[in-house]
Amino acid sequence: MQTPPRLKWGALSLILFSLISIVMLIGVAALLIITGLLKIPGLPGGDGFQTSNLLLSSGLLLCAVLLIPGGYYAFKRFNGKPIPSAFLRPIPFWQLLVILAVWIVVAVITEIVGTTKLAWVLIPLLGLAGTALPILAFVRLGVGGLPLGSRQRAWGTFNVGMIAGPALATLGEGIVYIAYVVVGIFALILHPEWMTIVERLLTQLNNATSIDQVMMLLEPYLLNPTAIFLMLLALSVFVPLIEELVKPAAIWLLARRLTPREGFALGVLSGAGFALLESLIAMATNDSSWGLSMVVRAGGDILHILNTGLMGWAIASAWHERRFLRLAVIYMLVVALHGIWNAMTVFIVVSGLGASSSQQINLLGAGLTGLGTVVLALLSIAAVIALISMNRKLRPVLELAAVPSPANESTSPKNDV
Repeated sequence: MQTPPRLKWGALSLILFSLISIVMLIGVAALLIITGLLKIPGLPGGDGFQTSNLLLSSGLLLCAVLLIPGGYYAFKRFNGKPIPSAFLRPIPFWQLLVILAVWIVVAVITEIVGTTKLAWVLIPLLGLAGTALPILAFVRLGVGGLPLGSRQRAWGTFNVGMIAGPALATLGEGIVYIAYVVVGIFALILHPEWMTIVERLLTQLNNATSIDQVMMLLEPYLLNPTAIFLMLLALSVFVPLIEELVKPAAIWLLARRLTPREGFALGVLSGAGFALLESLIAMATNDSSWGLSMVVRAGGDILHILNTGLMGWAIASAWHERRFLRLAVIYMLVVALHGIWNAMTVFIVVSGLGASSSQQINLLGAGLTGLGTVVLALLSIAAVIALISMNRKLRPVLELAAVPSPANESTSPKNDV
């Protein structure tokens, strides 16, 4: 089969993207492993093995492995080879229960072994399983029975969501944080007396030896109403606006070749890739309560997956059906959901800081913690229900009568990235 020039360039771009990403992930993982090994007790300068380093390096290696299928199918397309179609059957209820049961067991074991001497060995393995299992379940719930096109398209979309999505989000959010720094510098120019406080705080932070000491030093400033407002503005407004725009990066590129149901299915895959890398990084930033972190991250994962699926559906609808109002409404909806999630997280963190103070019992803080926890739980449950509902709404009526066979190779250009 002769590959059209447009598809040949697209395949070549995906090959290069996959190779560069794999090399970068393996390089960072190797650096983290070396850094962690230098901290093993008994080695010169060692002060305890850094479990977080090994967990993050394992996660990056997993992501590197997941990049291989996309590059492989892109290589086949570049050489004019037919690409098999991608299709996931709807997940049976019993399989969903098995995944849920295994995930709960993994979370409990992770919480138990997190403080033992074997944590550095077991946490990386358990962390990968506890992070990947709920994402796998959510993908099956959202994509099962929906058309995905070729395997190159499906894996390529997942890869772009996993690597390009977080990279673009980090770039956009970095600009926001730089703007915050610029505003802070202007504030110091207008109030030079604050410079003494800043210099003293920086010195204390530089001498801190643990995250607990860092949080104790920052606590008085983080509890300031102005600081809380600035955190909410950044995390509940700017971050959602940026992330919900860039997470479906592959969908924006493929929009003119996607139907709305394909846009939703591929959006779910893109959101799953984004959620996987973000959750692995977030898990690695913990130094305790690994199991609890797994549970919390699963809620964030379903929101990422649902939101990106909705955006994929809306983007394809805007292109093919001129439903631009739908795209605007969906974008505002997913930004609002993301913003509420982040706001509740800020309330819980700030309330926890307030509760750690011995000055007085913070009833307001306790109330905000309870409210935040309930809202996050309700959002997670609602997101699962919405994901299932969208899947049932968009699933082809005759999907049970004609399920694509893995052996049925697609040669149509419309199925390619």
